[in-house]
Amino acid sequence: MQQAGLDFKQAPPISVPFRFFLTAPLFALLAAALMLWHGDDLFVSRWSPATLAVVHLLTLGCMTMVMAGAMTQMLPVLAGAPVDRPRIVAAIVHPALSVGTLLLVCGFLFAQPLLLKFAIAILALGLGVFLIATLSILSRTRPTVTVFAVALATAALAVTLVLGLTLGASRAWGIALPSLSLRDLHPAWGLMGWTGLLVAGVAYQIVPMFQITPNYPRWLTRGFASTMFAALTMMSIAQWQDGRMGWQWLDLLCVCLIAGAYILFAGITLNLQRQRRRRLADVTL
Repeated sequence: MQQAGLDFKQAPPISVPFRFFLTAPLFALLAAALMLWHGDDLFVSRWSPATLAVVHLLTLGCMTMVMAGAMTQMLPVLAGAPVDRPRIVAAIVHPALSVGTLLLVCGFLFAQPLLLKFAIAILALGLGVFLIATLSILSRTRPTVTVFAVALATAALAVTLVLGLTLGASRAWGIALPSLSLRDLHPAWGLMGWTGLLVAGVAYQIVPMFQITPNYPRWLTRGFASTMFAALTMMSIAQWQDGRMGWQWLDLLCVCLIAGAYILFAGITLNLQRQRRRRLADVTL
């Protein structure tokens, strides 16, 4: 395995990430139960209460829960800098993310603005603490392509959070949205920015190390994250114009660039897998 640049002594106590990992499947089960209960109604509209509830159970309760736990465990090792007071950080972020997600889902399902208001405040607290803790690590670390990608993923999470809080405030307090494009930009930054860039950045280190493959091409590791972040930024500016003449082409160009870049990244990853020296089949990898 290629372990150069890793500092395993910086890993937090195992109880810190495990609380996130053990909670995530419960939210996935709740999402599955809602899917069974509502059935075809979930596909009537992306804005139906049940659809919004299921989506946020999966994205906040399951995906973000796992990603937050993984970052508290892996980022100190990859970056070589510890989490400040990891148990305190986890004791704030984990319950805030859990309770905030449940309140948000209940607010959607039962159309209760008060629940949405509490959810907004609690999620802002939990994810805000997580962002501060992550930025604290990144500010004390040595620069690598993985750290750079994770830094941009963290910035994308901050954008996703701001957009989500704005959408939530609109629903809870009846505030008019500054632009309808926020409804599309929120999932775009969450999936293509926060999730995609984090997966790519960690893959630079993890795929060669565990699968014993060649390294990712240098041109990809140096340019992928910044290109994606720039494309998302330009797409956001274009969509903010709400369909004004000329901006639609920039929006379409950015969408095609983002889609093409992720397809390219996936293709290169599969090609590296084909060249791996670890031949034992392992579904966990």
